[in-house]
Amino acid sequence: MFRDCQIARFPGKPIPVAQIAGWLAKVGPLGLEWIMQYLAILAFAVLGLVSCSTLPGNQTALIRSPEVVSLAREEFGYKPLDRIEIAYATDREKPAGGGTSGDYEDQRGLRVWLGFADLEVKNREKSGRIQLNQVRESGVLHASVGAWDLPASKEEMAGEAEFFRHLNRKLDATKKGDLVIYISGFRMPFSDPLLVSGQFSSLAADNVVFMGYSWPTTPTLTSYFRDIETAEYSSRNLRLLLRQLAAKSSARRIHIFAYSAGTRLAARTLQEINLETRSDSAARQRYRLGQVALVSSDMDRQLFGSFLADDITRACERLLVYRSGKDGILGLSGWLFSRGRLGHVPKDEAYPPHRRDYLRKLDKLDVVDVSDAPFAGSYGGHFYFFQSPWVSSDLLLSFVSDLRPGSRGLVRDDQSFAWKFPADYPERLEAIARERKKR
Repeated sequence: MFRDCQIARFPGKPIPVAQIAGWLAKVGPLGLEWIMQYLAILAFAVLGLVSCSTLPGNQTALIRSPEVVSLAREEFGYKPLDRIEIAYATDREKPAGGGTSGDYEDQRGLRVWLGFADLEVKNREKSGRIQLNQVRESGVLHASVGAWDLPASKEEMAGEAEFFRHLNRKLDATKKGDLVIYISGFRMPFSDPLLVSGQFSSLAADNVVFMGYSWPTTPTLTSYFRDIETAEYSSRNLRLLLRQLAAKSSARRIHIFAYSAGTRLAARTLQEINLETRSDSAARQRYRLGQVALVSSDMDRQLFGSFLADDITRACERLLVYRSGKDGILGLSGWLFSRGRLGHVPKDEAYPPHRRDYLRKLDKLDVVDVSDAPFAGSYGGHFYFFQSPWVSSDLLLSFVSDLRPGSRGLVRDDQSFAWKFPADYPERLEAIARERKKR
């Protein structure tokens, strides 16, 4: 019945379907499976390239201006800044011979380096950009130097004390005294988490301090599977960093904002802390973790469920999961692995009664479905915190205030156990702003 059907070829003449069927018969089922897997990996890499690309060099375009920014100066009490200093930490390797300050490779390192970065926002009102002007390395995190590595120099070890002195000065100058650590996705250079942290730091102004954690992802097209293994590797280094930040900084709370493949790193670290401490009180005492936000999470949903079964929420005050039904990148990732992604909302998702009862008991877990937010589907739907002013507003408010989702203008959908953006979200924000101004 398909004998006369044809499929267009570009460039050239149409190819008869019968001829294609002959080729597939010669390839055989195993060869066909290999071809499909190769095409899937290629498609995923191309989509990842489209969704995660940045401008050349140490700069990137600005996120769409959050709705809350227009209310920020008078009602929420802050004004975006154009010159920003953020802290950073990285477990990337340094070049042979040491290199210059802030010179790191796209390879795994055995220790964590600390420092600060100066950034600048240009042409904010006209689709501007943020650029990284200077990186100032302080030294090495003492706790990350082990017997497997060469000893650190006296100068490198001495830098940790100055790093914490300067970080504490910054924290003491803020209104909340909180620290927010941003963790990027896969295929990102050293500068990316610094640039994203700088943007949110600019918007948060003097409310909190931001830090970029630059885990050793590889900015190449084929780095996906390599990077997801590195996320497992870096979890120990991130845990050591968090422990030292709690011990040596004056941060009231330490928040984590993780994106895409970076959520694998954050969730694994959270699970390690949970298994180490085994209680809410021990976790608060050793790590002081506040809110952990997993955004566009490229993580096996069942693996996350196993973490919940171990009561992973003990490790922090609140655990936020941002999901979307328009995230085509995560939909493709789920197809590739044959496992649903935590950050993707499938069309046929349903909860049996026993899981409904279980989810109702997790009072420290908030799930936010961003599918209804404007621009949630832009650029493959995977970068909505950058593209949607509503999502960036909710994220920003969650870090600079202690407001729960219902107090940030979101509404609860009991069928999906998720918070959603109502059509009148901007008006709700204005009402919240007026109420805060009266206080």
